[in-house]
Amino acid sequence: MDKDLFRIIIFAIGLAVILGMIAWSYIQHEKLKHSDGDLDDLSPDSSGEEHSELGYNENDYEVSELDQELDDYNHNHSVSEKYQDPIDSKPAAPAMKKLSIIQFSIVSDREEGFNGTELFEVLDDAGLEYGNLQIFERLDARRLVDYGVASMVKPGIFPSTNLAAFHSPGIVFFMQPSKLDNSVAVFDDFIRTFKFVASKLGGEMWDHQRQPLTEETIAQIRLSLSS
Repeated sequence: MDKDLFRIIIFAIGLAVILGMIAWSYIQHEKLKHSDGDLDDLSPDSSGEEHSELGYNENDYEVSELDQELDDYNHNHSVSEKYQDPIDSKPAAPAMKKLSIIQFSIVSDREEGFNGTELFEVLDDAGLEYGNLQIFERLDARRLVDYGVASMVKPGIFPSTNLAAFHSPGIVFFMQPSKLDNSVAVFDDFIRTFKFVASKLGGEMWDHQRQPLTEETIAQIRLSLSS
């Protein structure tokens, strides 16, 4: 065999061996790479749960201290068990029956009582008229009586003469709701006039039971008239 041809054959065999070794090395590298990937799939970090950008998932999240305190508070302060409305806990006040006659009094705190002259002046300033029955009256547009004011001294009249010598321990405002077309409106005027006269004369304001008059009593009577 020619020496040159023999060299070419040896060179070709050596080149084939080198290429085979390179190919084998590449194949082994790929196998190792895939093997690592399979191991990664089986690792604890690859449980199939999605992680947030902050590095934890829902199971990793812990309730804050404030949220925990609120949960504890709500648990320990159940509305159904702990809370009672103070208004609802009070017994409801019985509704007042409609009165056939409403009588409020202004009682003097002076031993001599109210003088006749001052009574006429204050009652006249309040828009009340002195009538034929010798009492003061509130008249409507038709000149009909809405309510009256009498003296506590029997027979309840105010004398038309010698007023300076007349004294009364108090006066009585009275009205009959059943005789009126609009008892609520008349009652509102009744209260305004009553308070005006009391502020001018002084003394104590009494209700229909001869007790100190309160706003609650006024509201109850008004409600009974509107029902």
